[in-house]
Amino acid sequence: MASSTIQLSDWIGLYAALLSTALALVGAVRWLLAGPKLAVTVFNPLETSMGGNSSFLCIVTNSGSTPTVVQSLDVSFRTARWFWGKEIGKAEFNEGSNWKPSVKLVPVENKVNTFREEPNVIQPGEEIRAPARAVQEYDPHTHWIRVAATPRNCRWKFVGWAAPSRMNLSDSSTNIEGGSNV
Repeated sequence: MASSTIQLSDWIGLYAALLSTALALVGAVRWLLAGPKLAVTVFNPLETSMGGNSSFLCIVTNSGSTPTVVQSLDVSFRTARWFWGKEIGKAEFNEGSNWKPSVKLVPVENKVNTFREEPNVIQPGEEIRAPARAVQEYDPHTHWIRVAATPRNCRWKFVGWAAPSRMNLSDSSTNIEGGSNV
């Protein structure tokens, strides 16, 4: 005849089931969060002092816990941030372009003006700074810049945006606090 009371072996079995489920969930979360992580920051040309309305700055930081190499940077210029924004220009920097984010040039000892390519491994907390010139149709007051960085051996793209700027650097009648100089 079956007893309606819970015995010690039932409590042990329940505890083991809960513990193994919790450990499986922790392992699954760790697996999902493992791998390279990049933080992409993009500055509108009016937010930098690199060349007027056409040069912008992109900074890719390794925010993960393992060293990684940036395989490609995809830059697009858009009329709006979301999917309905028309693309007015784009550039891809990868193994087939003049500038490769995955390699860095290192001077060769005892050879003047001679460089060799080495993998551009970004350690956790380090960054790549990539200044670039925008396409001719780009207007820093109305267009967005989207930069997607893809680490090597990873299918994820890490995206950063530069919003249109409302700054007008040629207007000297307004000081930093927003008051008038008159």
